[in-house]
Amino acid sequence: MDAEPGEKCLIVGKIIRYHGNGRQLKAWAEDVNSERKYKTEFNITFFHYNRWHTEKMVTGATYAFLGKVTEYSDGNRVIRGLSQPTILEMNSIGMIVPIYKKLGIYPVKILER
Repeated sequence: MDAEPGEKCLIVGKIIRYHGNGRQLKAWAEDVNSERKYKTEFNITFFHYNRWHTEKMVTGATYAFLGKVTEYSDGNRVIRGLSQPTILEMNSIGMIVPIYKKLGIYPVKILER
């Protein structure tokens, strides 16, 4: 995952495993869009979830997750993930168009006349 903490991003991921404890649902997914030799694993946390969420979290299922990037340390490594993302079915997102970071210090309005 190349996005920075706090940025909103869309990640297509395949569910590896999941666990719910009644208060939160955690899922681990593999970034299937990654061009790296080794796939990037990221976590997804739902603090407010219902049965619909648990029915979606099936090992091997692939979804697009849209949300803000979070980061935490488990003591040994820094883990990036998404908190409370929107889950999108693959057939509903169509073609994915990359969103590029804004470069420079000038807002877009300066370019408009």
